[in-house]
Formats: sequence, structure tokens, C-alpha cells
Amino acid sequence: MKKRVLALAMAGVMVLGLTACGKKNGDNTTTTAGDTNTTSAAESTTEAQPVSQTTQVADYSQYVTLGQYTGLEIAVDAAVVTDDDIQNYKDSCLYYYNTNYVEPEHITTGTTKEGDVINLNYSGKLNGEAFDGGTATDQSYTVGSGRFISDLDTQLAGLEVGKEYELPCTFPEDYSGNPDLAGKEVVFVVTVNYIEGEKDEYEWGDEFVNLYTSGEFTSTAAFEESFTAELLATAQESQQTEFDNGLWNTIIENCTFNSLPEEKVAGIAEDYLSYYTEYFTYYASMYGMDMASYLAGMYGMTEEDLTAECQSMAEQEVKFIMVACEIYKALGNTLSDEEFNSRAQEAASSYGFESAATFIEEYGEEYVRESFIFDIVSDYLSENNTMVINE
Repeated sequence: MKKRVLALAMAGVMVLGLTACGKKNGDNTTTTAGDTNTTSAAESTTEAQPVSQTTQVADYSQYVTLGQYTGLEIAVDAAVVTDDDIQNYKDSCLYYYNTNYVEPEHITTGTTKEGDVINLNYSGKLNGEAFDGGTATDQSYTVGSGRFISDLDTQLAGLEVGKEYELPCTFPEDYSGNPDLAGKEVVFVVTVNYIEGEKDEYEWGDEFVNLYTSGEFTSTAAFEESFTAELLATAQESQQTEFDNGLWNTIIENCTFNSLPEEKVAGIAEDYLSYYTEYFTYYASMYGMDMASYLAGMYGMTEEDLTAECQSMAEQEVKFIMVACEIYKALGNTLSDEEFNSRAQEAASSYGFESAATFIEEYGEEYVRESFIFDIVSDYLSENNTMVINE
């Protein structure tokens, strides 16, 4: 299954996705369902065997007539870092560290009540045998939160810390997390290790900065200078993205589209739908749900909506492809085998393929070439149009 991962995922075409963030010096690696073919460039074992083109750039002149694509002015917001941005960054650092690294007081006497955050061990048994997913140690849980089944949740109030209890429970008839347990009577052996008390949380200062950055910075002034520069770089990247998207959207609006190549649109729409079906099915399974329920709950979409969205993304991508190729030809350019090979080798290495040939085989020569052309044309357009900063 191909993923639309090259340059043609642009200008707001990809509307669905997930993001993750983490501690400054932590591991911020993210993974996505289906991303089984990606490694870092440093780890790549790509063999530098040369590749060449077997077909020419497609002619899309029957489908689109170009409009103005140079000399345009695109308005964007200024790339600035405000005092609020700086304060929000500080607050997020404090919240992250105090939440994940500062231990609360461990209260090892007394009894639990609703609303308490407790640390507990539990083991669920069906007919005297432990069942899959029913055992854990050192788990943090808020009594009354409803994250556990109702029978277990309600019985966690009134337990004496350090004492072992056997709590009889019945799983709901419609329990979807493990259908084999639906409606079954079980026993949870539970011990509350402690109740979480107050936290001695850090405030912004040199001591906190030193801890948060693992000694990389020892003063707030130096750290603030560093992350302010990072925030500015991010703002500038966002500004460039805003310009690029606005420029491409304006160019598309200036063009006249007679029709779209139906077979090409259908193939790309199928790629999108195949990818997102696997993507959402994977994440749905993490919550014990099917894809339809996950889409409805997380995105307010039906499977029919997803199909329609993939069709729309495919149509948009084809428009970008055709316009880029027609501009490329209008400029008198041809993609030489030397440049095609150079870009293919670099892309194959970036995406972790063992050779440029296998990379091209996976994505298709036409898609790879048109992605390269889109990159080349995008650079040209950025240089030959004007960014205007909103006042």
C-alpha cells in the first residue's frame, strides 16, 4: 500500500493527522500505523545504484489552462514571538515537568474516598484464573473517574491503604474491550499502595531550568534566549508555509480546469482511502473500537465521509500535479536522468529504502517524478512571487 508521503501532500490537502510533543531533552519520536518502511537517513542502507526514467513528463494541457503564476503578492502574518508565547512556553515546561517528574506525597495510612488519586496493584480473575489485561502494578487511578468498569470503580472508595481486598465484579453485557468478558462475573484482588497527596511543585527559576534541561542550561536567561530563538524559527517556518499555501491556492484559482483525468484521480483516492483505513483501524483497536465508531467519536465522520474526503484530497492533489507539470514545461525545463537519479537516491535514503529502484517500484515512477517536479516548481514560484507582511 502506498502512502502519499512525498512533496504532493501540500497546501492543506492532508486534513487528518496526529501530533505529539515532549520534554526538551526527551525522546520525541512519533510513529504512525503503517510506517514500517521508515528509518533515519543515518541508519539507511540504501545502495547507490543509478536509476533512470523510462517515461516522459505527462502532458496535462488538455485538462488545464495556466493562469498567472508569477508576480503575485501573497499576504501573510508577521513572524513574531509575543510575551504571551514566551509565557505559554514557560507554563508548558512547568506543567510537563511537575506532572510527569514531580512525585506527590505518598499517604500510606487511612482509607480511600471518591476523587482520591491512588496507586494500586490489581489482578482480575475469572473462575480463579487471571485473564488477559486484568493485572497491573503501581497503577495511578482516580477513584470515581469511571475508567474502570463500574463495579470495580465504585468499590475502590472506602478501602484501607495497604490491605488486600477481593472485590467481586460483573463486566457489562456490552463490554467491548474484551468481548470474552462481557457479562462475566470476576474477582479483582486489589491493594491500594498509597493515596497521592500534595505535590511540592517547581516554579520558574534557575533550579527548575537546570533540572528540566538536564544541565544544558543553568540560568533562566540563557534558556529563555534559546527557546525564544526556537519559537521564532517555528514562527518563520509557519509564515513560509502560509505563504506557500496561499501562493499555490491563488495559482490554482487563476487556472482554468476543463476536466480531471478520472483514472489518475481514482488511483490516488484509493491510495488515500487504503492508508487512512489502516491508520484509523489501528488507532481504533487501541481503544477496543471498530473504525466506524472511532471515526464517529473522534472526528464526527462516517466511513462514507472518509471516502468522500479521500476523493476530494485526490482531486486537489491532481490539480497541483497538473499545474506544476504544465508550469515546468512552460519554463522550458526537462528533468534529466542525472537529476532524477540524484533526487531518487536522496529520497530513497530518507525513507529507508534499500535502493532507489525499490523506492521507485513502491511509489511508481510517475508519482516520484511529479513529486520532484512539484518541488522544483515550488522553489521557482517562491522566488518569483512576493510575500507581503500584514501590518
